[in-house]
Amino acid sequence: MRQRNLLRWRVSFLFTAGLFAGCNAGPTAVSIPSYDPAESSAEAVRLFDSNQNGSIEGGELAACPSLQAALPMIDRDGNGNLTAAEIEARLQQYGGQQIGLMPLQCTISRGGQPVANAHVQFVPEAFLKHAIQPASGKTDSQGVAWMKVAGSDTRAMQLGLYRVEITAPNDSGQETIPSQFNAQTTLGAEVATDNPNVESGLTFDLSSK
Repeated sequence: MRQRNLLRWRVSFLFTAGLFAGCNAGPTAVSIPSYDPAESSAEAVRLFDSNQNGSIEGGELAACPSLQAALPMIDRDGNGNLTAAEIEARLQQYGGQQIGLMPLQCTISRGGQPVANAHVQFVPEAFLKHAIQPASGKTDSQGVAWMKVAGSDTRAMQLGLYRVEITAPNDSGQETIPSQFNAQTTLGAEVATDNPNVESGLTFDLSSK
């Protein structure tokens, strides 16, 4: 099943790239990201290893929501800490798959109810900002949004580690979503082909804790 899905995503990307190349007035093509696993992983540790013991752990992980969300996929030895080597190995997997885009649907709820007209933004972590592009979408009446890279009409985004920011201002321009889900977000996600939640879609509940 996974191999069939990977093939579908590769074909989808090639088809989309071909459409973009054939339409000069159309949106800009989204290229396959060029990851630098060694440099990015070293930067991740530099940014988040506040006690400088060589790994990202505990409260340090909370400062990087995407790494915290991806901990089960990255933490090879299962000790709850992420080293540069572990992060580098995971980033190498992204680049090795040669996938430009993959589809991602998000469902936003609050207190069990869908949140309509919310803007969902996937922001690359700082250590990947030169490799991947932000993606965003707006929820429908069912609280569902499909992510798109800016300038692309394709419902898809690039593999990587992202902070997730969700906003929903009212008619007066006042934000209705708590800052822990946007300006000071605690939400993160790993967009990867072997993330079991990605194909079925990611769900974020905005109930205040």
